[in-house]
Amino acid sequence: MKKQNNIKCLLFLLLVFIMILSGCNKEKENHLSTDSTENVATEEGRTDSDNQKMKEVSVNSVEQLLEAIGPDTDIYIEPGYYNLTDYIDELYIKEGEQFNKSHKYVELREVHDGVELVIQNTDNMNLRCEMDYLTDIEIVVEPRYASVLCFENCNNIKLSYLDMKHTDTGTCSGNVIDFFGCQNVYLDYMRLDGCGDCGIGAFDGTGEMYVTFTDITHCESGPFYIENAKGNIEFEECCFYYSNGGGYYSDTEQSDLTFIKCSFDQQETNRWYFSEDVKKIDCSFEEPTYYPDVPPEEEEDHSDVEIPEYDYDLLSKVSLDKELMENTSWNGYMIVNQGNGDTEYVHEGSDGYDREIYLVFYQDGSAEFGYDGECHEFTWACEGDDSVYLEGDDGWMYAYLYESDEGENSRFWLMVQYSEELIWIY
Repeated sequence: MKKQNNIKCLLFLLLVFIMILSGCNKEKENHLSTDSTENVATEEGRTDSDNQKMKEVSVNSVEQLLEAIGPDTDIYIEPGYYNLTDYIDELYIKEGEQFNKSHKYVELREVHDGVELVIQNTDNMNLRCEMDYLTDIEIVVEPRYASVLCFENCNNIKLSYLDMKHTDTGTCSGNVIDFFGCQNVYLDYMRLDGCGDCGIGAFDGTGEMYVTFTDITHCESGPFYIENAKGNIEFEECCFYYSNGGGYYSDTEQSDLTFIKCSFDQQETNRWYFSEDVKKIDCSFEEPTYYPDVPPEEEEDHSDVEIPEYDYDLLSKVSLDKELMENTSWNGYMIVNQGNGDTEYVHEGSDGYDREIYLVFYQDGSAEFGYDGECHEFTWACEGDDSVYLEGDDGWMYAYLYESDEGENSRFWLMVQYSEELIWIY
């Protein structure tokens, strides 16, 4: 009996030991899972500096946001209404430059009518909310001359699921977001609302900026102002609407602006529909109501053009053959209406020159006949030794060869019988 009790005790201890091991493994597995979720996903092709793990911070006030800003930080902004001006104006009055000296990555900067928040020298930082709360979060400022957020000399910055704007509609001089000298900027699922002068400002070598699924609306001058960019600027599946202008882009050899599957409202359409400085792929536009100015064509100077003198009394009909006619081109001189005798001159320098009358005979038996700006195709063949027969989809015509008796200045003329007209060409 004693032996059986010992065996039971051993089995019991073994079972307890197995349960402890199982509990340890489970705790270890959860810890690994937690670690894996701390790494915030980045855009394809984008790497964090030295593959360093980003610190996760959740904020629910402007004060917390300012203190969280820094490199290698993933900042989750909880849903809510964030009036930056309410906090930073009072903070600047209390601390002024002392705050700037104690904060390496944030600067409070005076503008004409208030204070602006500037984020500077920061790499690998995310500012984000979540898709489900995009309509429940607003980040705003009150000064007309301040941007909502300004970034200077930053790299690998991602903003997503944020609604940013100035508090009141009207004329603004500040953009919604400004970037100066920044690279690798990603804006995803953003709403940038007026009355900012522009939704996005990109200056001083900013580039490799990729904006996706973002609405830019109600801005004074347009969706963006891009000047002296360096690298790609790309908008994909973005909507630009209800702004008072189309925006601005200075084309340089170091930058490219591309729109992919974007939608343009009226003012934005008028600005970009005809632009040849940008790439547009599968975009949708309104019907343009403004067309770019096209300078009037300068009147051609025909003073030095030698126009032959037509004198029927000096003309004599001559024989022709294929070898003589092939690979020759003829210009219009005048058109005579056989019904009423009206004559219109169509040679270079005349009022009727814009009718573009010409005839070309090719070696392969094809011909081109220019008439009133349209090119008609014919086939041609010599009929005997005195005429050429031309036939095409637009009908048929005969041509007869003449030579002017002007001594050394003799010239060939061709009289073409076309419908009710006699067309003289040379």
